[in-house]
Amino acid sequence: MRDVAMPIQIMSGETTLRLHAEDMQVTRKTRDVGAVSVSITTDVHDHAIDEVLTSTAVRVSRVPVGRVVDRMPESRQDGDTLIVPVVEEVVVIRFLIREEIHLTRTTNTRRHQDVVSLRTERATVTRSGDGGTPPPSNIPHDQEETANGQ
Repeated sequence: MRDVAMPIQIMSGETTLRLHAEDMQVTRKTRDVGAVSVSITTDVHDHAIDEVLTSTAVRVSRVPVGRVVDRMPESRQDGDTLIVPVVEEVVVIRFLIREEIHLTRTTNTRRHQDVVSLRTERATVTRSGDGGTPPPSNIPHDQEETANGQ
């Protein structure tokens, strides 16, 4: 702070009265009060799973036919079996179905149990120096916001 003199003259004569006012100047300084280090640790633990798995298999079988037809046959569905005709054009304007390919779909459902490894990260915060209170340490990642008051 500093004093600033302000002269004022009073009308009744030659008297001068000096008034004082205070003035202040604010400055900032950066000060090192310590350091914070964060280390991340990953923990691995086993977790049992029990799920139902569904798989689909296709059995392919070739069925000889040897039948003459007048036009090109299309693929057809017979229950779970898709039948794809394999044709051969012969000299006569007819088609000979040489064979059919039968594709049968079967679905199998079974229970699957296994033990898998799951990972969890943990943060450890260490503060050095004398500035303030140290933050909580060893906070699991999913609880970090709660511990920091957010």
